[in-house]
Amino acid sequence: MDSSFEEFNHTPNTVSGTSILAGVSTSDIETLMDENPSLRGYMQGYLAEMMLRRKLIDLDGVEEVVKIPDRDVERGDLKILYRGCPITMEVKSVATSSIKEDTMNGTWQGTVLVKNTDRRVVKVNGLGEVTSTNLVKGEFDILAICCFAVRGCWDFAFIESRYLPEPDTLPGLVKTKFSINPMLTGGLTHDPLKVLEAVRRRKTQAFC
Repeated sequence: MDSSFEEFNHTPNTVSGTSILAGVSTSDIETLMDENPSLRGYMQGYLAEMMLRRKLIDLDGVEEVVKIPDRDVERGDLKILYRGCPITMEVKSVATSSIKEDTMNGTWQGTVLVKNTDRRVVKVNGLGEVTSTNLVKGEFDILAICCFAVRGCWDFAFIESRYLPEPDTLPGLVKTKFSINPMLTGGLTHDPLKVLEAVRRRKTQAFC
């Protein structure tokens, strides 16, 4: 065998467990995302989940924050145990290309894409079962909206699932695309404790 290939021979137990990022720099990752725009979207989504978990776990009253596995029966991205009450949270982002300045109100507006990865059968009031990518209102408690594209930092806005807009023809589901404005969107807040407490109280009252 050519000795120049000896270094490429497989050595048992040396490849297993090696990080896929071994030898990869931050610049390499940035280049990869610039060359593959769809990858940037996936990366931002998963990074948003990770950064939000770090923010939530430091809040007063938050006892635990865990990631809900992809394609799990339970809907949402994160499960939070807040003051003894389990609360689920879906995490989405403001689309970068949609951001516009709202000069009249001194703020901004942008579009949020909220839909299931795959089409599935869901029940719609008055229509029965339909196949759709729309999420169902109430299958998660809170929508967390990552505003990184607006502020350049891991900032989030929050809104209860029950306040999310519905399609005209699919009552009980969530619109797959809608606009938000920090000053005008009802129920939207930047205070995670405010929305967590509101959900906790509502759930507690439901069992009284």
